[in-house]
Formats: sequence, C-alpha cells, structure tokens
Amino acid sequence: MATIHKFVYVMILIVFQLLVVTECLPHRQCTVDSDCPNICHPPKVPRCFYYQCFCHIIYIVS
Repeated sequence: MATIHKFVYVMILIVFQLLVVTECLPHRQCTVDSDCPNICHPPKVPRCFYYQCFCHIIYIVS
C-alpha cells in the first residue's frame, strides 16, 4: 500500500514539473521581431529567429 502512495506521489511531482517547465518557456511563434512580447530584461531585447522569440543582447559599438 505504501509503495502505491509513493508511486502516485512521484508521478504527481513529475507531472507538476513538466507543466511548470512548459509554461515558463518564453519561446513563442513569430514572423518578425515585433511579434515577440517584451519579456526580456535589459540589455536584452526580443528577437525573432527561425519563427521563435528569443532574448538577445544588444552590443553598442562606439
């Protein structure tokens, strides 16, 4: 009986972790840079790369 409870407990933890990981990923479908939501922290900016949104660092050359 205790092994069944442990198995169910472990399965709940695994499913919860998968749900958290899939919801927290910031990659979204896009076609241009303006389709990406602004979820990046400075100095990063959202960029569309191969139809996915990513945060890229802007390098300023002076």
